[in-house]
Amino acid sequence: MKLWRVLGIISFYLSWPLIALYLRNTERTRVVVTSGDKILVVKGWLGDGKWSLPGGGIHHGEPIIQGALRELKEETGIELGDNSLTALLSENFRLHGTNTRLHYLSAVVPNLLPVERQRGEIVSVEWVQETELNDNNTGKDALRAIAVWKTH
Repeated sequence: MKLWRVLGIISFYLSWPLIALYLRNTERTRVVVTSGDKILVVKGWLGDGKWSLPGGGIHHGEPIIQGALRELKEETGIELGDNSLTALLSENFRLHGTNTRLHYLSAVVPNLLPVERQRGEIVSVEWVQETELNDNNTGKDALRAIAVWKTH
């Protein structure tokens, strides 16, 4: 594991109380983007080192779909149209020990689109087989979103 990745994990756990305050009672999105049997996943610099799904916080007054599309573009460089997302479920979720409202959405793209990670926040963006994602390498919010997606 690269030194900067280790520093990101250590920083995440050391700054956790502040992160928990920031995340508490927020609304966030997770987008399951698929192409064939692959799912688009990201790893953030400041985090627990596990795969997540593109997504993030919704700005004040921002519609959920617009927030999800904005986060998808920021984190992966993929730009989709307003009608490309399907809302799956919104639920209260305990994320990293704090309560938040998660909105799960999905998009199907015909081909593996090229990705460009957001510098400074995202350290890796990849298309992976769904079967490669598990409790050991993927955040529970991403696994929950994928489970919801599989039921639709």
